Amino acid sequence: MTTYTRNTLSGSLAPINNELEKIEVSLREKLDRNPSVAQSNEMLDDLDMNSNRIINYPNAVNDSDLITKGQVASLAPVQTVNGQTGNVSIPTQIQIDNGVVFDNIAEMKSSSLEIGQLVKCKRYYVLGELVEGLEFEIQATQVVDGFIDHALSNGNVAKIVELNNVKQAGASPSPIDSRLPLQAALDYDTVSLEIDDTYLTTVELVCPVPKLIFGGGALATTTNNIKILKITSSDVTVDGISFAGVSDTFVSGAMGINATGVNNNPAAPTYINNINIVNCKFTTLGEYGVLFAYCKDSKAQNNKVDTVGYGGICGISCEDIDISKNTIKNITQGSPLDAYGIFVDRLEQNTEVSNPRSFRVNITDNFIQNVTCSGNNGQGIDTHGGVDFVIKGNIVSDCQKSIFITSSNISGTAALGSFNINISDNVIKNTAQEGEGIFVGGAIVGSSVIEYTENVVVSNNVVIGGGVAGATTTGSVTIQGTKNVVITGNNISNCSPNAVYLNFNNLSFSVTGNSIKDPFDDVSGIVACIYVDGDNQQGSIKDNTFIFDDAGLGTNVALQCMRIDNQTGLDIELGRCYFSGIDATHLQFVQLASTGVSVSGFSQATGSQIVSLTNTSSVIQAVVFNRRLPSIPVITLSREGTPIPNTVAKAPILEVSSVTATGFNIIARPYDLTTFGGAGDITVNYSASI
Repeated sequence: MTTYTRNTLSGSLAPINNELEKIEVSLREKLDRNPSVAQSNEMLDDLDMNSNRIINYPNAVNDSDLITKGQVASLAPVQTVNGQTGNVSIPTQIQIDNGVVFDNIAEMKSSSLEIGQLVKCKRYYVLGELVEGLEFEIQATQVVDGFIDHALSNGNVAKIVELNNVKQAGASPSPIDSRLPLQAALDYDTVSLEIDDTYLTTVELVCPVPKLIFGGGALATTTNNIKILKITSSDVTVDGISFAGVSDTFVSGAMGINATGVNNNPAAPTYINNINIVNCKFTTLGEYGVLFAYCKDSKAQNNKVDTVGYGGICGISCEDIDISKNTIKNITQGSPLDAYGIFVDRLEQNTEVSNPRSFRVNITDNFIQNVTCSGNNGQGIDTHGGVDFVIKGNIVSDCQKSIFITSSNISGTAALGSFNINISDNVIKNTAQEGEGIFVGGAIVGSSVIEYTENVVVSNNVVIGGGVAGATTTGSVTIQGTKNVVITGNNISNCSPNAVYLNFNNLSFSVTGNSIKDPFDDVSGIVACIYVDGDNQQGSIKDNTFIFDDAGLGTNVALQCMRIDNQTGLDIELGRCYFSGIDATHLQFVQLASTGVSVSGFSQATGSQIVSLTNTSSVIQAVVFNRRLPSIPVITLSREGTPIPNTVAKAPILEVSSVTATGFNIIARPYDLTTFGGAGDITVNYSASI
């Protein structure tokens, strides 16, 4: 264009001159596609073509001209270039880029490129968004998927140099259904795969090869009966991906991730290993957030699961699994009437060979809230027949049953207990009184124990609430059909109707060092801190603290510190325990069992009393304990010193009468009134013990 020269304005337009000068200078510095004579048009810096081509370039004539690809291909051994004739050689230090840039994949597929060429596309689809990494090498004819590698018009194949994002396979963000390109990307043998946007699939996606799937994007579905992602290979990590379904209404098979080996029933399963689900989100799914099945050495960490219709993060026949630091909320009713925040169990319809127990599972530092269903069987953490579990440091809130350790069935019958379970340092809040805070049970059919649950430690937990309101035979911490259960160091409060409930067949149990406060109920008259019920109970109870504090919790609050019913097969030792707030109607000790209970210092009061003897009759001296005892104690008396001066041999006779929980009477009289001739004081020591 003709060089622009400004005219100087005057008068009222003079202030515009400065702006016109800027325009003139700016135009002179622009590259001009049609420069005027003598106009400067040279570059003052590098020109970045941003992967665009310079086309219609003429053949080279001068030494400084570029040589086109066509000119290089047409060179023969003898050519005339720049007026010189002879053999032509290209210096070896010059690297010629034989790559070709296309606008899109369709344009590339219509070409006839030669083997060895490097090809780049700017975008996948015509008029689509720019996509990084669409770089290909032309290879000989081979089978291709048509999403990542492509057949050309001449039969050669454009094979991608490196796949690392689903967009390179043609995936387009929602609402477009990208099930086919997503599956192609998952099938491809690549180390890592980025998902950095929200993609829709209407069919189950399968990851059959080792892979890291990452990127902060999402996979969503409009079909509420599919596994959004099924993992069938070992060595797969899913990091930072969100999974969204349609609804939390229960639909079998609707889940975010299902990592699964192979069920070879009746033979043993084939396991997959090293599956890691971390930093992911799962929401509005009809069955599971995450389900591990036949997995080893795997983990689910730092995930968020919300609004799912059966199970949050669950496992079937797993070994060496870590489920930690997850947030799981709003898990609703599945089928049958169950709901679970976390469970690691086994399928119950087959044998232990085809569906083994789960072993060595850590469930730690999770937050689980609001797991409920109409059958009152919404469980925060659960295992059926698990072995070597650590359940530690979790917060379980507003679940109908908070931590549930129970048996597993085979062919519909309870058969397998759980072994070696550590339940410690958890905080449980279950104020609705719809189920146990902690339940530990063996495999029981009728009144018979098929297999005991053994070696369980319940320690240092804070349990607020729990139990079933109005149901006498429940408690916040309940055990039945167990061996070697230790319940120690727990702080249990505001449960209904009992705090610790020992149902039948508990052998070698220990309930020690717990603080138990204010069990309550509006209906049941049995409201005990510890209730021993049922036959065949063998163990010790000692060093517990029983507290009555808040009478306003219900009609009946902390009526009994301890109740032991009259059952058979009891061998129970009661040691020293401690009381706060005891009175005539609270924290009473009720022992209905006539045999099998050994009480040693469960509650004690000791002291001394001065008794003044006369030489004519017996003396009755009242004794009041310094604190109330939970039931009527056994009294032991002994005297100090000489009863009467000069009559050392005449020891008084000491008897007890009118014993209550608050005191008793001492009856003292001389040994032989016929020879007794004086009067004086004696000191009587007493011990009142339950």
